[in-house]
Amino acid sequence: MSENSDNANIPEWISKNADELMLPPEVYISILNTSIEEGDRDQEALEQAFSSENIDEIQSLSHRLKGALGNLRLTSVAQPAVELNDLAKQKAPISEMKPKFEIFKSEYAKLKQSAASLPDVES
Repeated sequence: MSENSDNANIPEWISKNADELMLPPEVYISILNTSIEEGDRDQEALEQAFSSENIDEIQSLSHRLKGALGNLRLTSVAQPAVELNDLAKQKAPISEMKPKFEIFKSEYAKLKQSAASLPDVES
């Protein structure tokens, strides 16, 4: 596929976020793909942290997710991580944090679905 046809397949949100970060869309997509791989591991670790009620681990993982996703300008998925991180820092009850985690998982699933349709790029 030529570069022009690849660019035609890049969604507006990717182009906008890449422009804000002064990155070519292909580089942004590559970083996004890596962030999703890491996010999958972090989400699984968060599930375990919630099961064991490990608030320190919830705080650490949500902090990493809010940073990585926020840096990519992915506010719809970063915001629940920000809120979860804030609650964990305050040592809020697990029952108060769990709804934020559920929102995060829902938004993260939407992000993964959108990213799955992106054109392949060289890493």
